[in-house]
Amino acid sequence: METNDLAAKITRLSLSRKVTVLVLFLTILAIGLIATNRLPLEMEPKGAEGHGIYVRTSWRSGVPLESMEKIGIPMEEELSTVRGLDSMYTRCSTGSASVDLRFKQGTDMDVAYREVRDRMERARVGFPDVK
Repeated sequence: METNDLAAKITRLSLSRKVTVLVLFLTILAIGLIATNRLPLEMEPKGAEGHGIYVRTSWRSGVPLESMEKIGIPMEEELSTVRGLDSMYTRCSTGSASVDLRFKQGTDMDVAYREVRDRMERARVGFPDVK
């Protein structure tokens, strides 16, 4: 019964002193916004990193089939040699080719990123000129 009594008192106070409750609410909101802006948070906290890398290459003049032949397949061939790779999904559309790489649990993503970057540099040599 004490909980209902407390709730009734808070309700009566809120209805009788509307301005006080509004000012209290705005004060709590302002403190929350200030605290949120000043907290030093990382974009991705340690332990919450994903196990995937997405690579997209644009090419204006290609149709999907041509994008697959001239960009998608060379990307697949180079990226398939990255250590710790679990799965790879390639998608080509008009003007672009993209590869979604998923890595095994426990793979060092910093090393994987460097390997993907190196493999893409190698594959880029065989890409058609971008106009």
